[in-house]
Amino acid sequence: MLTTETARESSLGPLIKKDRILQVMANVSLALHVLCEKYTSNSFWAPYINIFPGTYTTPLYFEEGEMLHLQGSLNFSDVLNQYKSIARQYAYFYKLFQTQPEATGLPLKECFTFDEYRWAVSTVMTRQNQVPTGDGRHLITALIPMWDMCNHSNGEFSTEFNLGSDSAECLAMREFPTDSQVYIFYGMRSNAEFLIHNGFVYPENVHDRVNIKLGVSKNDSLFAMKAEVLSRAGIHASTTFQVHCGKDPIPPELLVFLRVFTMVEGDLRELLTSEHQSAYLSCLGRLDCMVTQEQETKAWAFLETRLSLLIRSYRTSIKDVETELQAPDMTYHTRAALQLKLAEMQILSNAAEYAKTQRDKIPQLIEEKILQLAADVALTVKVSDDLDGEFVEEVLELSEDEEELGTDQKADAHAEGTDLEVSNDGNAAVSHAEESKSPEKDSGLESSSERESVDGDAIKMNGATVEANGEASISEKELKN
Repeated sequence: MLTTETARESSLGPLIKKDRILQVMANVSLALHVLCEKYTSNSFWAPYINIFPGTYTTPLYFEEGEMLHLQGSLNFSDVLNQYKSIARQYAYFYKLFQTQPEATGLPLKECFTFDEYRWAVSTVMTRQNQVPTGDGRHLITALIPMWDMCNHSNGEFSTEFNLGSDSAECLAMREFPTDSQVYIFYGMRSNAEFLIHNGFVYPENVHDRVNIKLGVSKNDSLFAMKAEVLSRAGIHASTTFQVHCGKDPIPPELLVFLRVFTMVEGDLRELLTSEHQSAYLSCLGRLDCMVTQEQETKAWAFLETRLSLLIRSYRTSIKDVETELQAPDMTYHTRAALQLKLAEMQILSNAAEYAKTQRDKIPQLIEEKILQLAADVALTVKVSDDLDGEFVEEVLELSEDEEELGTDQKADAHAEGTDLEVSNDGNAAVSHAEESKSPEKDSGLESSSERESVDGDAIKMNGATVEANGEASISEKELKN
């Protein structure tokens, strides 16, 4: 495998040891390693490098007209920023190769062009993986021959790294007929990530999503209180949220933000001073809870409006984009750009319709007692938790008393027909009580990329699991490039 370790052992090694950027940017050092080997005669890696494509379909290869088809996309700025970043890197390394003594013997000094660097970056970007070092203590960036030729399909991870054999072992994630293409699962990436880093859009992507930025204005008279409540829920007052494709587009942390964002002063003060605050915060991420009917209506109306405005920013319609995609003579890049826009607009449109549906059915859900006040639910959870704790304590005391019975007393009791299973029943009761405290899944706030850490007990109620006496925090997971 071509790795950052083989890069350090190559002719590029002395430059990596000296240059800070090459030390901290593993993918960049690997890209330059690939390029050095490409221009090294009799390179051990030549057979592998020679099968790489001559060009790629990443946005780094888009022509200006093709790039313009991404205008309006929520990810247009990300595409432009990637291009600018690669251009700056090229300028930096071009100067480095011309001025540093450690670069004197490198084959790149005379052939280092932007096209070559763009090619090397795309080679690594579309193929890189993380594998453990020989001692298993660290992860390094690597290119894995043959395996990296597999295309993506919906599925699950089926590849592991065997330290003993120092090799990647991939199992078929489903049955593949003879002579058919073998696919692997790249991960739960959005179509924007697929296009920017892999050069394709996957229309059937069940993990697709878009990022929307929301925040509480510092001019809001209740900014301090809202920011504090959000902070206690592990959410920043201004942050990016994910809106997903499918039937459940709104994640719990976004629901929490919407409800806090639309809270009035009295509700905020009540939450901040509540002794059941942790349970209250957990309830805010549940669809079956609300603060008040008026606030719940405002929350969903705000989201619907925000999503509708984002859709309008595309300055086209889903139907028009679908019509454009039917043209037979467009370039691959143009088609990919339009496919990304279509996927984003469909997610936003679906989520806006979902928000409207949730808003419209609030009265019905309240009447059916499906949607209840979060404060009342949190209080019920707290009381239930306290009562359950007392019950467990009583059972434990009963078990201890039973253990003090002598053998003769137990025998006499048995002769008199007394139930001798009190201790066993008690233990069973304890086990059952403890089992009821074990959540079937993490409750409260959670995101698609990372679960929250929760401190405290869990009580099962109304078919859901609610955290009680706990503190929840959410950290945003950095997307892997």
